[in-house]
Amino acid sequence: TYTVLAQCGKELDFGQMLRFLQVGKPLHFACALVCMCLFVVLEGVSLRRINQKLGWDTGFTPNLIYSAADVYYSAITPSAAGGQPASGYYMVRDGIPLSAATSSLMLNIVCYTASLDIIGVAAMATNFPLFLRLAWPVQLLILLGIGIQFVLLVFFLLCMFKSDLVLGMSRGVIRFLGKLHLVRDPAAKEEKIHHTVEQYAQCVSLMAGSRRLFLEVLALNLGQRVVQMLITCFVCTAVPTGLNFGQVLARQAFCLTGSNSIPLPGSVGAFEYLYIGIFGLDIYPDALLPSMMTARGISYYLCFVICGVMTWLYHIRTGKR
Repeated sequence: TYTVLAQCGKELDFGQMLRFLQVGKPLHFACALVCMCLFVVLEGVSLRRINQKLGWDTGFTPNLIYSAADVYYSAITPSAAGGQPASGYYMVRDGIPLSAATSSLMLNIVCYTASLDIIGVAAMATNFPLFLRLAWPVQLLILLGIGIQFVLLVFFLLCMFKSDLVLGMSRGVIRFLGKLHLVRDPAAKEEKIHHTVEQYAQCVSLMAGSRRLFLEVLALNLGQRVVQMLITCFVCTAVPTGLNFGQVLARQAFCLTGSNSIPLPGSVGAFEYLYIGIFGLDIYPDALLPSMMTARGISYYLCFVICGVMTWLYHIRTGKR
């Protein structure tokens, strides 16, 4: 991305970006880097907490790698779909049964989805005048982000608590589409959905013994999203940009919500579009692109490179083991 921008993007001056880093407050950039690390650590703590409950605690470092693998493989696979399977792969490789690994990841994704919805609704409730100032395509992406995450959360909860209803509806839809010749091999599709719903239903037994666990995992996922937003807050307050800490946090919450409406690894393209559309209203013009690329460089590119190194070192070590 940086290479393409350097070759054909006249709007972004890399000398300007370097000056942005040079004149910025080192402590703020250091805090942004700490938040990047916390983003990975908090998911590792969340997964470890669930695995402890299941009786398969492999220690802090392996769970940190499960989190790093999630970040890394999400960044290099279509629709960011490879993160959880990669985490599950390393869990099973470390001796955790597949059923336990699946339950752990399923509960974590439910709390991840819920945390995104909480942030989106909170941003809308507390900053509605800002939302009304945005261009309609940006507003549409934000609303889609909230709506998609809400639909996913409802689907997950129905799978957990009303699995028979979901299975019945899914079978009816698949058979109807099969009669219209829009779905090939309806029986295989039914079996796949049945297996998926069963996996989410396993979370019920996991939560039944401890509702506190659900609240802990939700709090950790919410914390993970907050520290991710704080990266941009520290970057944008490292130099005079015309925005204070709270104003940046509100705008970044909208960016995070809207970018989740686009199924791309790291929401590449969508995030940048939203950042320019949201921050461009009030931030100093000469700080817009340098702050965006610096914040994005820390929160996404640097993060997934570090996670990739961590994952492959662990992969090689456990392979020798």
